[in-house]
Amino acid sequence: VARDSLAAAGPEVLVYPEGELAAPAVAKTAAALRALRGAEVLSIGVPADLLARPGPRTAQAAEEIARQLGGDEAP
Repeated sequence: VARDSLAAAGPEVLVYPEGELAAPAVAKTAAALRALRGAEVLSIGVPADLLARPGPRTAQAAEEIARQLGGDEAP
């Protein structure tokens, strides 16, 4: 996905698969989104195996995202 397309969507959070993307690439994308959007963008890394495989692990990915956002985990 192009950074301009992401910025046009106005994301507040950038969720990325840990281990699949290099930290500098994530930091560069987050910085570009902040600059284009003019507001903070929170970067959340979730283990790639939780994001990439549909099934029960998808719920674990959602719980991890909620935990990192500071919310309660899903029941």
